[in-house]
Amino acid sequence: MNLFLKILSKTTSFIFIFYAVILWPLHSTEETRIKILIGPEMTFTNETIRNDTTKFYLPKSENTKNMKLLISLIKEKCSECTVVMDSPSSPSAKIIYPDGWYFIISIDPAVIEVNTSPMSVDKLREVLDRIKKDLYINAESIDLRPHSIDGGGHIHIDLKSAFNDDSKKFRNFVVDFYNHKELSQGILGKCRNNSPHICDLPERNNDDFKAVINKFDNAGGAISDLTAAIHSNVYTGAKWGPVEKYQALNLTRVVEKDLPIEDRTIEIRAIRPQGSPEALLLQARLFEERINFLNKQTGAIPIKDNMDTYTPRQKFIYFKNYVEETGLKWADYAGLIPNEYDKYIWHELLQASDPELKFKYLRDKIRNMPYDLADETLALVFEKLEQFPPSKQTQVVTDELVARKSYLEITRPHFKKLLLSKNWKDSAGPVPLINNNSYNECISDILTVLSY
Repeated sequence: MNLFLKILSKTTSFIFIFYAVILWPLHSTEETRIKILIGPEMTFTNETIRNDTTKFYLPKSENTKNMKLLISLIKEKCSECTVVMDSPSSPSAKIIYPDGWYFIISIDPAVIEVNTSPMSVDKLREVLDRIKKDLYINAESIDLRPHSIDGGGHIHIDLKSAFNDDSKKFRNFVVDFYNHKELSQGILGKCRNNSPHICDLPERNNDDFKAVINKFDNAGGAISDLTAAIHSNVYTGAKWGPVEKYQALNLTRVVEKDLPIEDRTIEIRAIRPQGSPEALLLQARLFEERINFLNKQTGAIPIKDNMDTYTPRQKFIYFKNYVEETGLKWADYAGLIPNEYDKYIWHELLQASDPELKFKYLRDKIRNMPYDLADETLALVFEKLEQFPPSKQTQVVTDELVARKSYLEITRPHFKKLLLSKNWKDSAGPVPLINNNSYNECISDILTVLSY
């Protein structure tokens, strides 16, 4: 019996040590992983709304009329949705699903704006099909689409879930965002009036930012102290007001008076409108993984000397490094980057060992293209597809073209001219695409030629 107890005691000790040494660190790592809550803003517009510049908020304005139309369409098509109207005088609406998740449709200058309930990245992945079917597809069916600039695609990040009141982690995020000015100077967005990076402000503001950070590093302080110092010393040069809000990184909701802790957020404003729900998910993942990456750094990350001007190639390379050191695949983000960076992206993809990445990039360019740049984007895609024979790989791209047929119809004049100038080929040789055919027949022929 004593021998049995000794063996049992040793076995129990071994199991405890094995758990403590091997399994507990894995358990702790999962527990300490940061899972942020986000609140995205998606925007949709058309040329009629954009040209109605003097009447954005009036009851008969084009954005109000289009908002009502979108709400009615969702109410008709989404059987599981509950549509709650705000009021007759301000006809915004909350679209509520059985699990409690919702989005709100309202208006903003030149756009229809859609805000969702706060959600984790996992929840966003879960509701992605809803956003696509009930919002993006319905909006596109009534000529509402994301623009390349107007409205923006701002993303709020919940302060508590991201930083848990740790001012040093908050400080590192702010400095890291400053260090990577390529994000808000072209890669993810670029609007110096609405959301300038600190480096877009006068050089004095940059010096003041460095002074604020150095003072915090020496004296410490709360998140609210650092934010107040940035507001009063750095965020003073924006063209729009309130100047504290209209910055690439908006911190007003960090220190807003009487705002409950669960409603406090940082807002990344320097993001262009998301061309697809998939783009939103990629961006949300990027910021969550970046916050986790920064959480692993020891001590205060240094501030870059950031006043030199980046070339487009430098911006691309810095962003590629940013994504890769975060732990993600840069090629997943290639389709979100504007067309002006295409030659640098394509060069990298041609060197990549995975041949599928080229076709994924072309598919993603079509999926995420803003309506006002559709002709330019399609020209870019077709010029590259011309380099490859029809295959299952090109099918990935042409399937996306079929899904975005309404975008092709917008670009009829430019696109038709492009096609007339090209000698498109299939395996049998040159194929005439446009004689006296209608435009729809022309598109059908293109898809036939390029499909497997």
